[in-house]
Amino acid sequence: MTIKQQQFCKEYLLDLNATKAALRAGYSRKTAREQGNRLLTNADIQAEIQRLMKGRDERLKLQADEVVIELSKVGFANIADFYDKDMNLLPLDEIEGDNRAAIDILKIDKKITATGIAQTTTTLKLHNKVLALDSLLKHLGGYDHKNYQTPRPSLSPEM
Repeated sequence: MTIKQQQFCKEYLLDLNATKAALRAGYSRKTAREQGNRLLTNADIQAEIQRLMKGRDERLKLQADEVVIELSKVGFANIADFYDKDMNLLPLDEIEGDNRAAIDILKIDKKITATGIAQTTTTLKLHNKVLALDSLLKHLGGYDHKNYQTPRPSLSPEM
């Protein structure tokens, strides 16, 4: 395996995007997409990527299931679960743990207006649901092996 191929394998682990990995590994912008796809079909490259992933998982003590569970928390979070029946944001300690995992930003600004009235503004932003669902779909094999964004027929709704 060449040094450039080894670098591709390391870069691929960053985002699992073959085109971006090829660019970062030094392949030309013009051919990066083709090179990335070609490299992923190489048995030696596949074996090296698997070896690197296993080593990373062991170092981080991560299991794929744990990552899928966290992505599921984000992907299936429902904004209504963060509010009471009067549409008031629940206190953080009343939000279920799985839902708390979906929170990206919870910001509370308190200020006193010029008239002396206390005013509180709360901002709640959840992590990117579409990105989490897309990652889950990729993990579950919802896209073909070349990473084209076309769902497999087996995952399409029944007609």
